[in-house]
Amino acid sequence: MPADVLSELEAEKAARRQREAQRSAQVAAVIKAEVQSLGSKREVYRSLGSVRLPHARTNRTLRRRAHMRVKVLYFARAREATGSTEESAEIENGTTAKALLETLVRRFPKLQEIRSCLVLAINQEYADGSAVLKEGDEVALIPPISGG
Repeated sequence: MPADVLSELEAEKAARRQREAQRSAQVAAVIKAEVQSLGSKREVYRSLGSVRLPHARTNRTLRRRAHMRVKVLYFARAREATGSTEESAEIENGTTAKALLETLVRRFPKLQEIRSCLVLAINQEYADGSAVLKEGDEVALIPPISGG
């Protein structure tokens, strides 16, 4: 083979390796974001499916964070999008309602369709996304309701 063809093939291989390294870095960033936003290893495994995380580093990271539980209620189209009426979510201390909603949208992509019109309620009172959640709070996702 001519030298220019060989160098072209080598350049293609190098470019492919670089693209694969970039994809790996992107996957690692997504996994790290999931671990940080979801908090518990069980939730991470549930959201990622069959992807395995490195044990030692993940366990140490998760143990250092303080967690709390909140109850999430789904109504109307939100219930249809998640397939559930309620669930208990483990979140980090200091998590806002908006951050919880973002986590739920990642777990249940169908929520994205109604995200812009969802109303949040915390402990049966309407709230905005900046409200900081506390242990035992009840967060309701209320989509628009129409009827006659």
